Amino acid sequence: MADTASTVIQVVLLIVFVLPGFVYQQTRQRLRGARPGDQEFKLLLLRSMLATLVLDIVYVAAGWPLLRPLFGPAPWYGGALADVQRTALVLLVCVLVVPTGVAWAQWGLARMRAPTARRIGPPTAWDHAFRERRRSAMVRIRLKSGGWVGGWYGSWQGTRSYAAEYPHPPDIFVAQAWQMGPDGAFLAPAQNSGGLYVRMEDADVLEFVEKPLQERDPS
Repeated sequence: MADTASTVIQVVLLIVFVLPGFVYQQTRQRLRGARPGDQEFKLLLLRSMLATLVLDIVYVAAGWPLLRPLFGPAPWYGGALADVQRTALVLLVCVLVVPTGVAWAQWGLARMRAPTARRIGPPTAWDHAFRERRRSAMVRIRLKSGGWVGGWYGSWQGTRSYAAEYPHPPDIFVAQAWQMGPDGAFLAPAQNSGGLYVRMEDADVLEFVEKPLQERDPS
């Protein structure tokens, strides 16, 4: 019985002091994009606990008549066990629905103030370049060795190009590789290309070259 009570207390503490804020923080991060510090566990835990504290105050102030029946009679969690359906509904609303809704509302207000922004504050120039890119393009990359690689950054024969986002190290997958000249000129599509992967730690320059899809060599 003591072990059961201890487990219940641990679960309650997790729900009451961490989970609502954690859901809010993760939803907010997904909407606005990752920022420096979002991956630090201690900082994430602190932010989650602060957000949960604010939400708990609102829950108690606005919804105590609905929450009160879940506590008691003895043991103190007896009400929650006696009405499992009510408990599940309260947990769903308090842990998932409200924190997610608050994050979406906050993001929506930010978009109203800046209608042209899809996400606010990309942490690096790399993230900004790819988040603002709305169409395909040729891309050429100068390697630190002095050579050039490049190709079509877009969809090609069912394969899509991809670029990593923060907090992952910058790298890029180009759906169709091209043969490159010593001066970085695009010569011709590489034969039987299955795509091109480049780690940006091996390169020092990346350039987008706008070129309509219909002007590309279809081979």
